Amino acid sequence: MALELLPQKRLTLCENQDDERYNAVGLTETIFIGRRDKNAVVVEMRANDRYFGLIDRNYLGDDEIAWIRTQHPRLFVLGYYAIENYLYHPDNLAELIPGLDAQGYREEIRRQKDAARDSILLNLQKTREGYELIKELEKKVKRAAEERIAAALGSADFETFYPFFDMKSKFDRSTVARHQLSPGKLARTRWMRAQIAARLR
Repeated sequence: MALELLPQKRLTLCENQDDERYNAVGLTETIFIGRRDKNAVVVEMRANDRYFGLIDRNYLGDDEIAWIRTQHPRLFVLGYYAIENYLYHPDNLAELIPGLDAQGYREEIRRQKDAARDSILLNLQKTREGYELIKELEKKVKRAAEERIAAALGSADFETFYPFFDMKSKFDRSTVARHQLSPGKLARTRWMRAQIAARLR
């Protein structure tokens, strides 16, 4: 992409093919460009001052995210695990599904989280070992983050566990499939636009 052709746009690198979904959100001042993974986003953003970055939260703790932001002011981190957590959030679906039983839907997500929790915790530390961004942090800081994430995943409170529940690969979407809402349509809601815009501030 010729950067000189987009002088007024904020060029924001993101993970995988998520650029299609982010661009569907409709932030007119921003163009999202997909890269292989979060490490590729960080490397390219560091190499070119024209780029910003937006990466998935995955299993990053609040203190780790705060540290990342101080080290990389042009790098933003989602508040939830991945973009799917926004697309399939009860508040987002409620905008498109009249009469949605939001509380029942939250309970279904919690039930699926509880069913997956043991396998998530079994692989939590190993998964986090691949996060290049936090390798410089002290072990005690990372261990504290893992303990808080594990505790959050044990909570029944939706907004406590939801930031760390993988809605991309751990959630069975058959409960909402009958509404035939594509990711592109889910990305175009007012709620979604407000959420993603807030993460880029």
